[in-house]
Amino acid sequence: STLAAVLNRLVDNYGLGRRGRNTGTVATSLTDDADLGGQGGADRLGPGCYVLITAGTRAGDVTRLSARPVRTSGLATVDPNFGAALDSTSAFIVFYEDFAYGLGSENNVLAQLNRALAEFPWEKRHVPITNINDGDMLSSETTAWGVSGASVTKLVATFVLPVRNLRITGSGTTQYAQLNVAAIVEQSRVYYYEVCAFKVSGPDTVLSLQDTTNSTTLTLPDTAIDERTPLIFASTVAMGATTESVQPRITGGAAGVWNTSVAWIILRRDDQRRFVIQDRPLRLLRVGQLRAVSPGNRSSWYSRNWEAMSEVAARPVQIDAGIWELHASQDVSGLSLWYEEFVQPAALAAVTDTTAVPIEDICAVAAEYVLRPLRAQSEWAVAYTNAAREAVRVRQDWAAELRSSRRNSRQTVALRYTG
Repeated sequence: STLAAVLNRLVDNYGLGRRGRNTGTVATSLTDDADLGGQGGADRLGPGCYVLITAGTRAGDVTRLSARPVRTSGLATVDPNFGAALDSTSAFIVFYEDFAYGLGSENNVLAQLNRALAEFPWEKRHVPITNINDGDMLSSETTAWGVSGASVTKLVATFVLPVRNLRITGSGTTQYAQLNVAAIVEQSRVYYYEVCAFKVSGPDTVLSLQDTTNSTTLTLPDTAIDERTPLIFASTVAMGATTESVQPRITGGAAGVWNTSVAWIILRRDDQRRFVIQDRPLRLLRVGQLRAVSPGNRSSWYSRNWEAMSEVAARPVQIDAGIWELHASQDVSGLSLWYEEFVQPAALAAVTDTTAVPIEDICAVAAEYVLRPLRAQSEWAVAYTNAAREAVRVRQDWAAELRSSRRNSRQTVALRYTG
């Protein structure tokens, strides 16, 4: 979930403020007659209340109200001004006067949210085994990708792909996106190649694997990205006698503007049994199970559910400070391999920052922290009691989950990052 989504839920479920959508186009005020206008529209809002823009051209801007919203129009002036004029669909939160959203301020909602986040021992992620740089799409950056005429952006997990994905937009049959740096392969070896992608809009697109050593295209059994539900392209690919590097590429398949999303790209030597855990900017606390999709189901989107995969016996081996390998003790040829990693949650700052901690869990603990100083006040007593009750449940559930994940995994060693 994004920071914006977490804050919206805090406001909706625990009553920390009001949400709305701006209809004005100036930098000195926001306007929302539907939510801030009319009888009761300005209740509990006044000069000094913090304002955060959660979506729109000025997303992330923070300021304060300089006056109560006008009853007849829902217009509320701010001081200081926004960084520039808002667009007419910007989403915002106005926090009630008991809460702040700024550095150094008391009862800072963001600070308490990050305090709550630090309480969670880990975020669990399921990651594909791949030798492709950014093949798991965990990075929010697009620097690993190059384009010819097309453009690329990273999208947060949402419907229809519940994972961060690469959105590629282009036009015609000559524009494409591919890795900036080709992946190194061994000559004459067989590799497992898997891509998850789907058509968003426009003409179909074409998946290919470019032999950059010989300037040719390697043969794949299926290449058409032609459905609006996630497709799994899984196959083994034999490298040529002189092939030393390859690049996955997505190209337009017909005239017209097209949009395609890619969720992951897997490339590894098919007979490989030792896998380096990719270096992360986040602290890696522990590696859990290694699981695989059976060959008979490897082309099914539904088989990528963690519960549908089978565990593969593997052991972790530390190579250097902060660098680990997973050593599989059985043949994994032709299998789509995934492992679970437990990382220390990163602090949230920008409204687009994301966390994998379930939104209802982080909100419960954060609300308990935010409301604790106000629990003696009658207007906040019920909200605090609800938040405290939920926070107890969340903490108990996470403690149980951590014990269970260690007990159920054949790999029970807690890996600590020592770099």
